[in-house]
Amino acid sequence: MNAPVPVEASAPDTTSKPFVRRVLAEGMPELKQTGLRLVLSTEAFDTWEVAGAVIKFPKDDTHAGVDAELALHDLLCSRLGELIPAVRAVAEPTADFPFRFVAYDKPRGRQGQTIDGPIVRPKPWARTSLAKEAGAALSALHGTPMKAVRAAGVPKRDLDLGGVDPRDETIAWATRVVGHTLDAFLVNPFPAGRPAAGPKVLCHTDLKGEHIFVSEDGTRLTAILDWADMAVCDPAVDLGGLAIWLGPTFVQEVLGFYTGSQDDGLFERAVYQARAGLLDAMDRHTSGEEVISVPVIEAQLRAVFIPPEDPKRRR
Repeated sequence: MNAPVPVEASAPDTTSKPFVRRVLAEGMPELKQTGLRLVLSTEAFDTWEVAGAVIKFPKDDTHAGVDAELALHDLLCSRLGELIPAVRAVAEPTADFPFRFVAYDKPRGRQGQTIDGPIVRPKPWARTSLAKEAGAALSALHGTPMKAVRAAGVPKRDLDLGGVDPRDETIAWATRVVGHTLDAFLVNPFPAGRPAAGPKVLCHTDLKGEHIFVSEDGTRLTAILDWADMAVCDPAVDLGGLAIWLGPTFVQEVLGFYTGSQDDGLFERAVYQARAGLLDAMDRHTSGEEVISVPVIEAQLRAVFIPPEDPKRRR
């Protein structure tokens, strides 16, 4: 007799306000349900704001793991301070909702990139201050002791520099957005002779404008969100996230204040993985494998491919 095939757990409809109210009453009875509203719905999570807190409800068990994030929360707070939102409440799986979920304090400041695409770009006089803050934050994060990281079960990840081969539809789409600056990257995506890997450190791995909050004047970081994808990997992954937000020149500014381990290929690896990652996401979209936000991805393409002085960068 054949063994039964395991069924992957999936979540009920967490875009429904009545359902979310019931789940919160069951899993977080101490949390007041004032101002409940859906702020973002993606294939991975539905994100709600309630009573000054933010809660992400995972859509399936591949996105449900928050154990490492919670295990390292106090350590991250000790290294990054107020950039880490405080945990308001933790809910274990319930009869109605099969996954653990967490309520965090709502972050202060402005979101670096909004869900409809626009990127908050600091004025030139503010960029140096922001780069200094970003460099200090990444230095603290990447210097996290590995013993605690391993104990929390954070996975390792390798950086793939194996080249890019986008679909024709993706190339046509990206060319419409950034012009022929794409061509040079496709011909020579990673400079020969540069180091292809650096020492592995604790990384956020999903560091981008949507997960970064800044002060109203753009001079300071005020919060970094969504730590569920942490991994031990090349620091270029996090620097690449800054590249799709404010561009490669901002990454160079950040590296001027970064005290983590650097090598001659770190900047190039960061820009490579930023550009290749965007093209890969576009491939998944054009193939129907995944739905992405077109305004967001196009703004990120312009940020990482078009020089800051080009007016097309700000469209």
